[in-house]
Amino acid sequence: MSKYNKTILTNAGLDLAAKANSGKAKFTITKAATSTEKLANKSISELQQLTTLPSLMQYGEISNVADSAQDKSIVIGTELVFNNKDLTTGYNVNTIGLFAKEEGADKEILYAITTAAEPETIPDYKDKVLFKFNMTMFVVVGQTDNVSVNVTDNGVVTQQQLSDIVAKLSTKEDLAKVRKDSNDLAVLSNPDSIVSNQTINLDTFTTRGITRFQNAQLSSAGYMQAFDQSTTGLNGWIFNIYSNEGASYIQIVYITNTAYNQGAMYFLRSKANGTSTEDFARLSTVKDHAQFFPLTQRDAKDVVARDENKSFNPDNVVDSGVHRISSTKINAKYDVIDPKDANSGYSFSGFYWGWLFNLNFDDSPNSNAVYQLLVVNSGIYYREISVKTGDFPAFNSFSFAKDIAKLQTAIANAGSIKTIGGKKPDDKGNINLSSFENPDFIYKYKDTLDVDKATTPGIYSLMDTALICSINSSALNAVPGNTDGKTYTGYLVVYKHDAANITQELRIYTGRTVPDFTTSTRSIYGNSNYRPNFQRSITDIDYKNILGYVDSKEIVHQCADLTSGIAYSKANPNIIVATP
Repeated sequence: MSKYNKTILTNAGLDLAAKANSGKAKFTITKAATSTEKLANKSISELQQLTTLPSLMQYGEISNVADSAQDKSIVIGTELVFNNKDLTTGYNVNTIGLFAKEEGADKEILYAITTAAEPETIPDYKDKVLFKFNMTMFVVVGQTDNVSVNVTDNGVVTQQQLSDIVAKLSTKEDLAKVRKDSNDLAVLSNPDSIVSNQTINLDTFTTRGITRFQNAQLSSAGYMQAFDQSTTGLNGWIFNIYSNEGASYIQIVYITNTAYNQGAMYFLRSKANGTSTEDFARLSTVKDHAQFFPLTQRDAKDVVARDENKSFNPDNVVDSGVHRISSTKINAKYDVIDPKDANSGYSFSGFYWGWLFNLNFDDSPNSNAVYQLLVVNSGIYYREISVKTGDFPAFNSFSFAKDIAKLQTAIANAGSIKTIGGKKPDDKGNINLSSFENPDFIYKYKDTLDVDKATTPGIYSLMDTALICSINSSALNAVPGNTDGKTYTGYLVVYKHDAANITQELRIYTGRTVPDFTTSTRSIYGNSNYRPNFQRSITDIDYKNILGYVDSKEIVHQCADLTSGIAYSKANPNIIVATP
């Protein structure tokens, strides 16, 4: 994690702030930029002499600007955002510069700089992984009547984001002193008051200025996100900033230690008076963001260890965060539209690596809505589970046509052909109808198809596929197959007249075996277990075999005396045959 050791105004920035403070100038905070130049060890006087930012790398956005005033003096907190979207080469952020422009001036100046004792690394965008880096710079800018802030379209100007003390300024010397005191953290180490070893009711705590609390407990009727008010032994500061001597004030609570392994926590609110109980807004920290975006083993919330003897069950993972899976079995199922699986769910088999992304909507271990996204080496899967009701459905897979079909709504509603034979267009608007060259289902070598359960209409391609009949084991007796007696090559065609009446047709290639191609059919009931034997259709080879069989039999007799009815066998004339 990056650390910053000083933020100072340059000489040009000091002069501009002094002029603004005395009412002689107006200026605008314009932009921020990063630099790879290592300036952390430079003295304040050396840094103040800078007029340009050396080794400038990229400009960032001024996303949020926070301000507060007292006696027309203003301290501004500028939230800066940088990302790597246009970077072809990564770099280390060693220095950040803030620029300003005086009204009527021809060019902007380097107003302030922040130096990093431990730099932030911004990676390149070659792997298409977006990285965002943000920080807030607090600087003195002068009087409220003479300062404006230039923000981007998605930026905001609010008085809810300030988390530093406002100082009264009148001269250039006062300005320099406040800047130096702030750099030395004197305003925090020497607060206006100290509270130790007690519970502080934030709703009625109206002490002005900075209060440091030690070994304390905090309470409020206002909502404080992700904070347990029963936590004791807390340290930090409370900033109560009043405006124009009125009853309303801004209250900022900075907790330096928590029991949540989140590091520091920041809470802000505007209070109407010393008894109001408004909800707090919580400022997110780097660790907050890291809970949802850690993909490395080091930063993942939970790493499922490599253990070939155990299975990882996503049903047991309900808390929000990113969980890394490393060469581990997954004990779960995923849905498919395929008659291979009577339960409409394949079990994950083998070892997987990737991530499980969890979003717990109720933020509860007994949540009624946990959204899970499973990204592993075999594909992307998603589902919604409910611990409260014990609902753990199979994962849906993004890799099947049923998900792609959901993307065709715009095409279907555009007045074009919606379906042909029940087939929808693909993402290019083409409709691929089923055929023997484009079958609905493909079964290959080592696959097994239960023909008794294949009731979904369509063309099934068979390539050395094992066929079984689990309801009527003798149903395939009349169907010749490969020489191994177990596998078949050809097609199964299923026709569905209605829910009850289904026809199955097997078109089988037997290779060099005579006959080399046969067809067999049967009718089955879709709403019962009626599964008769397949009846094989006669072929030309079968026809010739029948003729040969008939020709080998004696079917003609020669009668010597039709009147007497005495006949003789042509093949055996010495035998008398009785005829009608």
